Amino acid sequence: MEIVYIYQKERREFGRYCTFTDSPVEPLADIRHDQVLAAEHMERNPCTVSLQLVPEMSEHEANTDRVVYATQGMLHFEGGWQKDVDPTEMDQKVRFRKKVEKDEEYIKCLRSLAARMETLINQNNAIDIYEEYFAGSITDHSSEQPYAKTLTVFRDPDPVVKRSASYISWYPDGARKLAVAYSILQFQRMPEDMSVNSYIWDVNNPNQADLELQPTSQMCCVVYNPRDPNILVSGLYNGQIAYFDTRKGSPPMDSSPIEKSHSDPVYDVTWLMSKTGTECASISTDGSVMWWDTRRLGEPLESLVLMERNSSIVLGGVSMEYEAVAGPTKFMVGTEQGIIVSCNRKGKTPADRIGNSYYGHHGPVYSLQRNPFFPKYFLSAGDWAARVWMDDLKTPIMTTRYQTNYVTGACWSPTRPGVFFTTKMDGSLDVWDFFYKQNDPTLVVKVTESDIGLTSLNIQESGKLLAVGAADGSTTLLDFCDGLVVMQPNEKQSMVQMFERETKRERNLEIKARELKAKAKKYEAKGGSIDSTEDHSQVIKATEVEFFQIVNAPDETTEAGQKPGAGKQNIPLTLGGANEGDTFSFQEFNVGSPSSPPSSPTSLASPSSPESPGPASPESTEPASPEPASPDPPTSPVLPTSPRSPTSPDPPTSPDFPTSVTVSGEPTSPTPPATPESAALPASPELHTAPTSHESDASLASPSGPDSASPTSPTSPASPESPPSPPSPDSPHSPSLTASP
Repeated sequence: MEIVYIYQKERREFGRYCTFTDSPVEPLADIRHDQVLAAEHMERNPCTVSLQLVPEMSEHEANTDRVVYATQGMLHFEGGWQKDVDPTEMDQKVRFRKKVEKDEEYIKCLRSLAARMETLINQNNAIDIYEEYFAGSITDHSSEQPYAKTLTVFRDPDPVVKRSASYISWYPDGARKLAVAYSILQFQRMPEDMSVNSYIWDVNNPNQADLELQPTSQMCCVVYNPRDPNILVSGLYNGQIAYFDTRKGSPPMDSSPIEKSHSDPVYDVTWLMSKTGTECASISTDGSVMWWDTRRLGEPLESLVLMERNSSIVLGGVSMEYEAVAGPTKFMVGTEQGIIVSCNRKGKTPADRIGNSYYGHHGPVYSLQRNPFFPKYFLSAGDWAARVWMDDLKTPIMTTRYQTNYVTGACWSPTRPGVFFTTKMDGSLDVWDFFYKQNDPTLVVKVTESDIGLTSLNIQESGKLLAVGAADGSTTLLDFCDGLVVMQPNEKQSMVQMFERETKRERNLEIKARELKAKAKKYEAKGGSIDSTEDHSQVIKATEVEFFQIVNAPDETTEAGQKPGAGKQNIPLTLGGANEGDTFSFQEFNVGSPSSPPSSPTSLASPSSPESPGPASPESTEPASPEPASPDPPTSPVLPTSPRSPTSPDPPTSPDFPTSVTVSGEPTSPTPPATPESAALPASPELHTAPTSHESDASLASPSGPDSASPTSPTSPASPESPPSPPSPDSPHSPSLTASP
């Protein structure tokens, strides 16, 4: 409808207002009953009615404005003042405050509020609203299945080049933010137009970075200042040190000059414990450690070249560990050669600053961290395993089993002393709980797909959240269950005992190795055959092989049914005080035989001696008669063992009865035979031997009675090297063992 004419006039021209009053009821219409119309009425039967129960819907479209949210802040000094009052002027504030306090309305309002506040304060004092009803109770999570869930993923905003998240640092005041350094450490993979920016992320907003850091070169590492959360220090790819203040914007506040900086990328940087809180230290693969003050980055405060003691080889640093609890001037450096170097800044000379060196890794040491509960134990990660060390030992006390992929990082849990985390090149995260088991990881989390390697990790101080960086630029935020966060009952005491037990074991092995080394040097000084550089495991292995060859030699029997040479064997041994090649000949006999009378003293001589009776030769059928023992002096002393009384009966023996004897012998040398006056025992080492089963059987085959015959033929020539031994008057039944040169 179109409006053609508009009539306007003032209200007063409409006349007076209408006044309405009540009136009595008046009938407006009266319709009477009509019989004719009632006769024409017809009732419809049946009646069809249609109903639609579906609610009516209508489609509407609206084009609304998009609301853009932005995070803003306001710095509030002291509010509530009027415009004419300057809060920076103390006189104006005092004058305005006195004026308000004298106002009657202010006094009246203050009195009413004070009475109400007094009532609330009394209630608060009567009831402790912060009371913990179950204080001190520890929930047992040992039966809980460990798990980890992904909260969010932060991705590199650069859409052109996918850089790796090389370093992660948590905001020191709560788990609200984290700084991530993005870089490509492979020089040949760097495109010319690659972005060098790194970012600070808000945990609650993964879609947009909270702040962009714009260094002059790629950022390899970045760390928050623990005293001031607005300050960050970073190490750049070109060797510089950059200093950022988030309140001032994205560019760095200051940077070190290139000519005074590192010549290689700065792989790690850490804040030091100082009075000002502005000192930091950096490490690089150029082999130098530099100390800086962020207030003046023109040149480093100090520098140190990493070299081992008594060595001129420079070690390239990859990781650094600094903990004020272990010492404000002590720090440790993990090198790309696999060596961990302990250093002290307090040393006057560079040689004094280098302490112990720890060997064990076969590749670069990517991570190094002390245990937050026991600072003298520290964790390292490199090659295919993670290792736990102790300050006083040069060997690891505990080592994880070798993985199929490289281990790229590790860190301790800040809330549990026996839990640590490791990252691998296949994109998986291993959670190790030594309180539960030591052989395998408790939990394995697949963080990335397509076997994209993990490059960095850092855990928040509460132990609940863990940030893991990958090679594709993604940073995954993981949330762990309470079983991996809350300390278990008696866990701390158990871990102390475990670490001390392994430390004691490694210390004993180290002491044993030093003793063997000193013993080897002693033999070498005496002209012995033991080489100090020879591996003891190879010596032990060769000795075992030689021993089993002698024991498991093939059995050969003679016509008499006895093994040839069973009573005598030449075994080359190297004993204390002996030279290489000295040979000792030992002869074993059984303690007693049922065929020998207990009262007949008998001296057992070598079976090859001419005085010993033997069986008849094949040409003669007449048995040989026994000959008396020769009165000639023996060439070797006879050592009686296990002396018994002549009247005591022999103990019952069996062919399987083992015999242990003590043998003294002299090395083979062209010395003249000893006289009876010089038959004293020489100062030689003792050898305790026990015959094997076949040697015992062989000795039992040679009876010790006077009518027994040796297996040697009577026609065989006498052995000039083994004359018979005279009987011992004190021990008639004692076995005599002859050591012949």
